[in-house]
Amino acid sequence: MSTLGQTVAPDQSSGDQPANISIPQQGPMPDVGEATPQAPTLAPQPSRLLSILGAIARVGTTALSGIPNSGRPSFVTGLGEGARAGLADNANQQAIKFKSFDDQLRAANLHHQDQELQMRSQEQQDAHQKMQDFQHDWNQDHGIDDTIVPNIGDAVVDHLTAQTSANGAASIPPGTHLSADGNSIHVPTDSQDTRDGQLQQYNTFGPALGLPSLPNGAKFVPPKLLDALTHAQQGYGIDGTPLNHDVLPQKIAALQSQRDQLKNSGKATPDTLTGLDNTLGILKANLKALDDHQDQVFAKQTQQKAAQEGAIAGAKAKAEQPYKMQLEAQKTKDKEDETAKKGDSTELNAVAFDPSYQNPDGSKGANVVMSKSDAAAKGLQHYKADPSTINTVVAGMNDVQNKLNQLADVVTDQQRMSQVQPGAAAALIHHDEGFSASIGAHGAGGSGGVSVPLSRFNEWNYNSAVKEANQATRDYVTAFLGAHEAITQLPRLQTFGKSNRMTEQQMHAATQLLPEPGDGPMANQKMTSLQGMLDPLRKQVPHMPGADTMPSWLEKRQQQRQQAGPSNLSKAIGNPIDIVNGLQPTR
Repeated sequence: MSTLGQTVAPDQSSGDQPANISIPQQGPMPDVGEATPQAPTLAPQPSRLLSILGAIARVGTTALSGIPNSGRPSFVTGLGEGARAGLADNANQQAIKFKSFDDQLRAANLHHQDQELQMRSQEQQDAHQKMQDFQHDWNQDHGIDDTIVPNIGDAVVDHLTAQTSANGAASIPPGTHLSADGNSIHVPTDSQDTRDGQLQQYNTFGPALGLPSLPNGAKFVPPKLLDALTHAQQGYGIDGTPLNHDVLPQKIAALQSQRDQLKNSGKATPDTLTGLDNTLGILKANLKALDDHQDQVFAKQTQQKAAQEGAIAGAKAKAEQPYKMQLEAQKTKDKEDETAKKGDSTELNAVAFDPSYQNPDGSKGANVVMSKSDAAAKGLQHYKADPSTINTVVAGMNDVQNKLNQLADVVTDQQRMSQVQPGAAAALIHHDEGFSASIGAHGAGGSGGVSVPLSRFNEWNYNSAVKEANQATRDYVTAFLGAHEAITQLPRLQTFGKSNRMTEQQMHAATQLLPEPGDGPMANQKMTSLQGMLDPLRKQVPHMPGADTMPSWLEKRQQQRQQAGPSNLSKAIGNPIDIVNGLQPTR
């Protein structure tokens, strides 16, 4: 709780627990010739009469002495210190006594506003500061002066104690308000110039904010109306309480409409419009802060609900898992039993060597997946096969071949390969190795040391290489990285899916098979050699309808040559060997 205003809201843990003052809803304003505007609808409050009676009965030295002296040293802490000092001197006397109940209500308003101030966002703070800067300049121009009391315990105690000693009671004049930063309290001075300025202030801003107009010839502003103006300008309800979330949208819309009507009528002064803009700025900042808070609360609740539902679903799934496993096992058993009853009539359940099968390279003969009945009808030796396993092997083989084909497209194209930048390509390929620095002794007699990774420099070096690389280099690096990953699958392909183990030495040796950016003409040779190692494995994979192996880059090249046929030159002049053989030596 804010310490400001605890004059009327002591610590409930104290021995004497006086009733807190609940700021009542705004009652009827004094009759000044026009109907007063209705206050915004607030949440239901306790009985106003009970609150007032309780406050009057308990506000005094005893109530003030219950205020703790810990926390922020501001308005209330000072009052508590003054009351305790008064009790220590004379239990029947008060160090500080308020003059009237209205003074107590203003103290309570300051208390609530100080609470609200401490929770403001930066946008709210800026809006209040803008309003205060404008109003301060306007007040100076119109003779309104005030006394600034620091919002610190000792300063407030001295101020109110001096009033009590001199006048028998302390008062909080109407129009008293906190500074935008909450560090000081502005108390209007009791002078004719200030009262005249306050009259002009009310006539300039009051009716525009929806407050009743003063009668013609009025010489001063009634205290309740002056308080209402002070509260309204700062974006509070006219009773001094902060406006709640439900009221703000309607309040902003009504005030914006009032502002537009005044501007269009030409009756409003620039100061009036600026004052309305400042108050609208405060109200909009308040609404945004409340909207943001509501969104945060909703997001947190949604997250908690999702976590709770996830925990429930997880517990339910865990509880149902044994039953599901039992059900799946039963289904498998039923299926096996049904198959045993019908006999083995599954299609594509055998592998046989078919000497008539046409391979992509033009040769004939290959292992083919077929039904047992077809193999028997053709008189082919066959063995039992699992199509799903073969399909998996084919998929892995095709993945590797596809990545090697992509690398071959670059490496075997002499023009593109000549454009590859070795330095940039090497920096991009070996980016994860990077640079590091070692601190400490190593070698004979040395031990330990600290290795310092230079990740920031490595990222800079990598980014520089990316910018430096031309398109051919980027094509090569992309294809190389894919082929590098494909090489790691060699153990699985060599064992047809039975194992994927590979030692670090084997991995290093396998990666050396790939063409490096600086290989030059040798890159084509290494690519051909690598494909030659892979082809025997590919030929052992059975051919299965719908899951056949894709052609290698060498097979594609051979198919293109076969489709192209003999060259135009050979068609025109015939077979060069026949021509040479037909030449007769001259004598």
